[in-house]
Amino acid sequence: MMSTATEIDERNHLWVILLHHAVQLVQEMRDHAEHGRIEDIIALEEAFVGLTAELEHMDEDEIIVHHDLLQHLHHEVMMMRDVMVAQRDAIITQLGGMGSATGAVKAYIKSSLVLPEEHE
Repeated sequence: MMSTATEIDERNHLWVILLHHAVQLVQEMRDHAEHGRIEDIIALEEAFVGLTAELEHMDEDEIIVHHDLLQHLHHEVMMMRDVMVAQRDAIITQLGGMGSATGAVKAYIKSSLVLPEEHE
């Protein structure tokens, strides 16, 4: 069934709103990561996961229309990833001075911090 031009315009407007909201969420997550507020990141991440689930339903035409916004979103996610990696590494370095008993803790931190993959 073909969509009318009005339906497509309404859907495209919704995607623009969703994408802008996703970018804002990721920027907030990065700000919280820079200040070490992990509990805030977790709450924002849950909202972000729900939002990106909605974005997965975009068809090819909508993705092309919003390519620039998607690129910006990807850039923000990668910047957040870099901040979180640096923070994780700093925590592990601090734990390194505490002796071998922290080996399991360091392994847990490394394995539990799931980061977005870098895509070519």
